[in-house]
Amino acid sequence: MMGMLLAIGMLVDNSVVITESIFRHRQLTPDRPLEATLAGVKEVGVATLAGTFSTTIVFLPLVFGEKNQMSIFLVHVAVPIVVAMLASLVVAQTLIPMLAARMPSPPPVAAGSWFGRLQARYERSLDWALAHPKLMALFTVLILASRCHCSR
Repeated sequence: MMGMLLAIGMLVDNSVVITESIFRHRQLTPDRPLEATLAGVKEVGVATLAGTFSTTIVFLPLVFGEKNQMSIFLVHVAVPIVVAMLASLVVAQTLIPMLAARMPSPPPVAAGSWFGRLQARYERSLDWALAHPKLMALFTVLILASRCHCSR
């Protein structure tokens, strides 16, 4: 149960990354859904594979390593995480693209809508932050310093 609780947050990660890439390509070429879906999956397929394998590689030594009291307990955490992550990868690489290719293209965000205004505000603040790297570095250092001061 503890392993499944830890894996829940990681399970949707592969599918979200692939779905976002697919729908970005679908917005660029809405008249060719199959080609856009394949391009979206190819673009992030290796990244999702690497992310999944890096997580499973962390937990696999617990399954196959030396057996002691602690490792026996942690095997019950590691096995569900490894199985869930591999299943998540298979679903994200096969089922999600198959379903996404058959769905209609997402509509563009309306400029005057609440989400459109939020998106425009985010773009402006990101542009400002990228235009002022020294000020953002100072801001980051101040945040880290304030965090270090508060924890004492």
